[in-house]
Amino acid sequence: MIVNRRSGTTYVGSAARSLAYRWNRHREGLNRGEHPNKHLQAAWNKYGRKSFVFVIAERCHPDLCITKEQEWMDAVRNSGVELYNKCPVAGSTLGYKYTEEQRAAVTVRLLGGKHSEETKRKMSESRLAHFRSPLGKANREAISKAQRGRIVSEEAKRKQAATKKAMYADPSVGPRLREAVSKTWKGKKLSKSHRLAVAKGLRKLYDGPEGDAARFKMRIAQTGRKHSEETKRRISEGNTGKSLSEETKSKISAAQSAYQQSLTEEERKRRAAVIALANTGQKRSAESRKRISDALKGHQLSEETRRRISETRKARFAAGAYR
Repeated sequence: MIVNRRSGTTYVGSAARSLAYRWNRHREGLNRGEHPNKHLQAAWNKYGRKSFVFVIAERCHPDLCITKEQEWMDAVRNSGVELYNKCPVAGSTLGYKYTEEQRAAVTVRLLGGKHSEETKRKMSESRLAHFRSPLGKANREAISKAQRGRIVSEEAKRKQAATKKAMYADPSVGPRLREAVSKTWKGKKLSKSHRLAVAKGLRKLYDGPEGDAARFKMRIAQTGRKHSEETKRRISEGNTGKSLSEETKSKISAAQSAYQQSLTEEERKRRAAVIALANTGQKRSAESRKRISDALKGHQLSEETRRRISETRKARFAAGAYR
């Protein structure tokens, strides 16, 4: 810690490698007037270096440095002593507000420079090691705690959506961004708890009052969209020879039956109307019709399935699909 003897204001930091090296870096930056902490630099300039003392509060394992730094920041703050630290979370800039000049400088630096492949590889390895370390876990928990319960306004959501659309629409950024996202998720398997959470979120969306609107938006977004020949080939190769086990088929059937039984009559009619609207104007190719015909040959439909097909057809007639 760096303590101002006159005011008592304290700067809390940590050093995972060398305390002497860390302190020398602080002192050199302050003496040259180039320390990144402007608050501490201003106090150093005002009171002079003799008004400050370097204190070792605690020694610990390098992996626990950030955790201990956070504990000491909280302890000093709770005791009523002012901190020179501007970021409330140790090891993170969460909570720090950049000035317009700082934001402009970061923008210029990011837009004007490109990292070499070697630099990118080193950065990736460093971030991955940090992510897997106890320090990375502590940082994620601190950030998660700070973000928990935060409500994003509709205006902020709209701006975020517009920014993403602009990025994907940009011919100089969109293709590389799609390729990076595809590469990131390729071969990645979600855990069972993750899959359940995704399913729960989708079920909540589609079964809620905005379910119809969400389906309609997806239909509009997909209308006219065609897969490239490469995408078609990959989908075909992925599905070739793939068959579901009897147990999986049984589970899917049971889940669908349970879901249908849970719907009210009003919800059934609403879903039938949405399906009818989604299928309006769509025509299957001769090959698709032949495949469906071959698959259904000798297949007996249950009374429940017949009733649902009848409801769907009635809804399509009402929507004018057969006119």
